[in-house]
Amino acid sequence: MGVASLVGSAHHVPECHLPGRPPRPDRFGYTGYGVAIVMPEHVRQEVAKVREQPGLPASTLPPHVTVKGTFADPTDLEEVIEITSAAAADTTPFAVEFGDLTVWDAQDRRIVVVSVKRSPELDRLHRRLLCGIGPISTSVYLPDRPEPVEGFRFHLTLYQGADELSHARGMRAARDLSLPARVDANGISLFARVNRPAGHEWRQLQDFPFATH
Repeated sequence: MGVASLVGSAHHVPECHLPGRPPRPDRFGYTGYGVAIVMPEHVRQEVAKVREQPGLPASTLPPHVTVKGTFADPTDLEEVIEITSAAAADTTPFAVEFGDLTVWDAQDRRIVVVSVKRSPELDRLHRRLLCGIGPISTSVYLPDRPEPVEGFRFHLTLYQGADELSHARGMRAARDLSLPARVDANGISLFARVNRPAGHEWRQLQDFPFATH
């Protein structure tokens, strides 16, 4: 299935950090965290066709659908793991359905994504994680635009931060993207970000399978 393009009116999304001010590591050695559904291999291979275009910024995150937006400075990393594990254990496998190709405008970069259609399962999972992790961590979103409990925009990021020429190449590849209408979600993963001299790197800390009963 080809991915339809919706580029007419760009959406505005909050920027996580002020330019030139990288976040400091917390006491666990990480500068940020997120929880996501990692895409299956055939979707990762398809997204790679876009990400491998010359000039596009490299990503250390595998293609995924975020279910808890980036957060930092948790008071207890073990508690984050327990909350994430409990949320996964109370969720059964469900279908993730893809929508349109679109471009979001952040404060200092554009983000090219494939939207993911909201579902009761995604909404419930996001609410559970946000309400559990939110009180024991710091949001990286702007204070006047916090991560919403309702109406979170689920998406699959293709790339972000490209210059004009690289963006043109990326969009050509993105318009040719062939994704299935839907994929099965069978679990979630906790990611953590570490600073590196040449940028940052995301690590997949732990996987949490959904319940099978």
